Formats: sequence, structure tokens, C-alpha cells
Amino acid sequence: MKMIPFKIYFDQYYKKFNKQHKQIPEDKVNDLIKQIQYMKDRSSLDDFEEIAEYHLDNLPNGNNGDIRAFVHAFPRYLEELKPD
Repeated sequence: MKMIPFKIYFDQYYKKFNKQHKQIPEDKVNDLIKQIQYMKDRSSLDDFEEIAEYHLDNLPNGNNGDIRAFVHAFPRYLEELKPD
């Protein structure tokens, strides 16, 4: 179950850029897993997918769609797109 959000994001990334997401540095994987778990605890997988798609469709200049930038922006997106 932990890996489903990664798959969702990487599938959305591939759909947007028609290429695989670059490999995540090994020393960053555990931190990302913890952050993804935090995100999963605060949203549904459907919300996660919608927010990932929104993020990739609205990338600011200089953002290449790396999942780490998405994880950083996720709380803001959740607040903006899925307020309680």
C-alpha cells in the first residue's frame, strides 16, 4: 500500500512528459516514504491523484516535476484544492 502513491505520481509524470521520472537518490527514499505516508493519512488516493495531476499541469518555471517538489507543495495543494 505504501508504494501506490509513488505509482500514481510516476504514472502521472509519464503521462505528462512521456518519459520515466528520474531515479530517486537512495538516501532520499526513506524520507519520501515517510512524507508520502503523511500525505496518505490526510487525503484519499483519488485526491492524491487529482493533486498530482494538477501539480504536473501547473509547474512553475524551473520545476521539472521531481516528486520531491511535489511532496513539498502537497500540503498547500491539499489546502487549496480540497479544503475541509
